[in-house]
Amino acid sequence: MAGNASCRWSTHNNLVEACRKFSEANDVHEFIHSDKMLDKLREVPASKFAMSLMDTLSDSKADLCPVAPRIDGDFIPK
Repeated sequence: MAGNASCRWSTHNNLVEACRKFSEANDVHEFIHSDKMLDKLREVPASKFAMSLMDTLSDSKADLCPVAPRIDGDFIPK
């Protein structure tokens, strides 16, 4: 299953929490307004942003892709 919707990482049960953890790893702690969080994440240098993704991947218990397309169950069944 190389990249199809059946992969265990194709959906995430708690996407909001995954995004918050990723933001915290990049020293962004503004979670109340997602637009402000995104603005702060855009200020993070690309090299630091990329390395924080690698830190997530190095944890063997972490999802391989914590933020991925969501399957809504209507267009593509879960």
